Amino acid sequence: MKQKVIDHKIFHLLTFCLIAGFILFSIGCGGSSGPSSSQGVSATLAWDAPTKREDGSTLQATDIAGYKLYYGTSSMQYTDTIDVGNTTSYSTGNLPPGTFYIAVTVYDNDGIESDYSAEISAQID
Repeated sequence: MKQKVIDHKIFHLLTFCLIAGFILFSIGCGGSSGPSSSQGVSATLAWDAPTKREDGSTLQATDIAGYKLYYGTSSMQYTDTIDVGNTTSYSTGNLPPGTFYIAVTVYDNDGIESDYSAEISAQID
């Protein structure tokens, strides 16, 4: 029987830098003269791959099938999901102004998905 991918205590290794320092979250605007009213803000998220399953056994990189980013404009109310595949970073553009709440999960080759990581929030002006 396959073991679950990650217990949320171990999955906190994927916590974003604004909380634990493991993630790079950079925000920039297109163009050197600053943002324009027709251009959104871009963001890059990056995280460390987990190395253990919930029972403490080793999780091999080859067992990881991918990651999903969950986000929305209210805490713990994720209205959108992006399956980023088996990569530990994701960049997006054209984010409108507002506050975004973001969490990530990991899933294995059997499709078993972890609990959410710790949530971060980002204010886009």
